[in-house]
Amino acid sequence: MTQPALAFKRPLLVVAVLVIASLACISTELSVVFDEDGSGSGVVRMELLFPSDLSDESGADTADMIADLTAQGWEEVTLGSADSTHYRITGVYHFGDKEAEKPLSGIMPEFNYTVEEAENQYKYFTFTGRADFSELDAFWSEAKTDWAVNGMKAEDTDFFLETSEVEILSAAEVQQMMQTYGEPKGVINVTLPGQTPVDANVFWDNEQEYMDGKTNTAAFTWVPGQRAVAELKVTRRLEPLAPVSPEQAQANLQSLLGSFTNAVPSGSVNWPGVISGHINNNLFAFFNGDAYTCSDYQGRVLRWLDELRTNSDPNVRGVLGGLDYGPIQTNGGGHRAVVVFPRGTDWRTTGTVLDPWPQQKPLSWPIANWGAGLWFVSGANQPAPDSDAGSLYPHLTQGTSSYPAAAVLQGDLSRGLARPTRVLMVRSPVTAMLTLPDGRRLGALADGTIVNDLPGEADMYAFAVPDRPGEVEWMFFLPELEVEVELTGSGSGDFHPLMATADGAYGYGGQPIGSGELATFSVAASGLPSDLALPGGEIAPARLLAPEEIDAAMGITAEELAASEQASGGEGAALGDLLPGDPASLPALVGILCLCLGGGVVGAGLIFLGLRGGRLRRSG
Repeated sequence: MTQPALAFKRPLLVVAVLVIASLACISTELSVVFDEDGSGSGVVRMELLFPSDLSDESGADTADMIADLTAQGWEEVTLGSADSTHYRITGVYHFGDKEAEKPLSGIMPEFNYTVEEAENQYKYFTFTGRADFSELDAFWSEAKTDWAVNGMKAEDTDFFLETSEVEILSAAEVQQMMQTYGEPKGVINVTLPGQTPVDANVFWDNEQEYMDGKTNTAAFTWVPGQRAVAELKVTRRLEPLAPVSPEQAQANLQSLLGSFTNAVPSGSVNWPGVISGHINNNLFAFFNGDAYTCSDYQGRVLRWLDELRTNSDPNVRGVLGGLDYGPIQTNGGGHRAVVVFPRGTDWRTTGTVLDPWPQQKPLSWPIANWGAGLWFVSGANQPAPDSDAGSLYPHLTQGTSSYPAAAVLQGDLSRGLARPTRVLMVRSPVTAMLTLPDGRRLGALADGTIVNDLPGEADMYAFAVPDRPGEVEWMFFLPELEVEVELTGSGSGDFHPLMATADGAYGYGGQPIGSGELATFSVAASGLPSDLALPGGEIAPARLLAPEEIDAAMGITAEELAASEQASGGEGAALGDLLPGDPASLPALVGILCLCLGGGVVGAGLIFLGLRGGRLRRSG
């Protein structure tokens, strides 16, 4: 048997399509590893597995392969035996943006990366591109469904190769070779510099593990029969960690503790002779949305520390120099707080606990004395990383210092990750899609496919309507961005859009729409919406709503208001009670909308769908 010359049809994935006559499997693995210093340079490591050729001419073919790879810019290209049936070729490709460096596009033309530096000197590395194995997938599909059934004829070889000089194989021979060598596979691994995962879209195999901080490498694998084309995106943040002496770290800690006394508000319950935390948890918090509970205080302290750590002023963020912090709990989660400790030490012995809850005011304790202030236990026993969010802080378990990038956990204003300053709400029956001037989108296509190009910068929530199957009501938390809004009818009826900012709430009232029809409006960076263009060509002007008009403008009926008031324990749940107002209060609308948009049937099992960073969550 003779083997024709190899042809490289996908330099992107360095996929060498081997002998059609032998139906040989090729497995390619590209590992893109950026330098840890954040320079933007790095190396691509290649491993190519392909079947050993039993012919006497295999040496010439592998020599051609090595020559082709070297011509593409690969270095240290070596050939060896992987096992009894496969050869292995390895190589490295050094890339970077500097003048003397080779570009990543030299071998991966459909991939690119960006490095953005924020005001606080954080660097954001984003790797994006299209993984396209469609030709190899089509080749393998034809091999299985045609050649393994009917055998291979000479004319079949024009599928990939530049020559048709091959030997004809029977179906049995095709099947035997496919079984011997196995099916092809393609792997792309990406390791970005930095400590903190910011985003990874759903096409990565280990998206959730990456975002949870369990691995710093995003991995994608293709095998025949799976998605052959995937748009990949992964982002990581590099935080400069300047070395700090133990003495300076201790001085920074004392300065931090001094400012902590005014960092968070004191609780409003402090009855003489009664431990305020106890009364707070059992009475006050029950009627006030769990305010000033230990978990609420934990969140307040974390947000305060996040604001210091991500501040654009180096003197402000310098207060945390040499220090790490994170959420902790004790007694199996019965009580929660925040610990601060010198970086690189064990917080269980060196930590200082920031815990306003026991006395409802910002106080701190050395961790050894923490339990003395807790009313319900003889001591804070078995302190551990917080069971809900502790895994996002790997330094709590002796890992590399890293902090979560979720919008609710940190306030990096230069990246638009701060709390939103406006809320867009749309009552069904529509799907909603928002588009930015740069083409990025957030929302859902008419068929319900979720699109989120703004992870970390905006949040989108969808509320299923229990008594109207298939209908979803939308809520978007947005930063100060200009957007175009498209509303596509998912059914027939009236829809109700509302744009709320700290300066006021704008609405259009109920407007008719039919299934498949389109209505559009735009929102300026100031939050002011344009007139609404309706499907029939009519125009509905945006109107500034008084608080008492909001519920009617959103189509919320008296029955829904009554149901929401009953579900909230007698507290009014009208939208007008919160809008307009302080932008910091806008996230509180989630609870209100669970009642109002959901028809006031929380107790009946309202399904709440929340999308953050492209990952769909379900609770209720």
